[in-house]
Amino acid sequence: MPSADTMPAKFRTSYVSNEHNIDRQYLDPRSGWPYNQFGYDNLDRLTGVTYFDTKVDTFTMDDLGNRIGNQTQRDILHNYYMDPQTNDPKTNRYSTIDAAPITHDEAGNMTQDRQGYVYFYDYENRIARIYKLSGETQITVATFDYDALGHRVRTIDAVAGQTTLFYNKIPNSVPPGFILSQSRIRRPPDWNHLRRPLHTPPVRPQQAV
Repeated sequence: MPSADTMPAKFRTSYVSNEHNIDRQYLDPRSGWPYNQFGYDNLDRLTGVTYFDTKVDTFTMDDLGNRIGNQTQRDILHNYYMDPQTNDPKTNRYSTIDAAPITHDEAGNMTQDRQGYVYFYDYENRIARIYKLSGETQITVATFDYDALGHRVRTIDAVAGQTTLFYNKIPNSVPPGFILSQSRIRRPPDWNHLRRPLHTPPVRPQQAV
């Protein structure tokens, strides 16, 4: 029979009095009843976590709620920076995280993240392609296709070699030509709006005979 220290943890939580913020998260039934403790500011924003293994997270935020400056995560220091010369802080866009550059286009879309992934958007600001550079070679990570109504109809995960098709047809129907062993079919999360007609003609009152 496994001991209390090798059994899966069952989380039990306690809350700040008269608030919905979690105060402690207990790891039952570990010996010593260890717990993680959370701290908040006067706007109920998470400002710190002390973990059962004594490691800590600390967060500082600007007036808009963005994490800014030095942040401690599991005792490791990270830096979030907004360059006021190139980025208006009111746009909530980081310039660097841990000195890794983050860029955006004029519409506010992120074009490169701190891990070096590059994001390409179509003319309607929809994500169309993600790639990473290896020298001067673009290595595609994923591509996205849309129909004329703006619904995403296909996602290709180039890393996993998997294609996901999204369809807007009647329930339980499969478009012809699908190969189920190579593709996954997903129903859009908001199904009902796809079943409604795009335009319903107004009902005209009948004329008296």
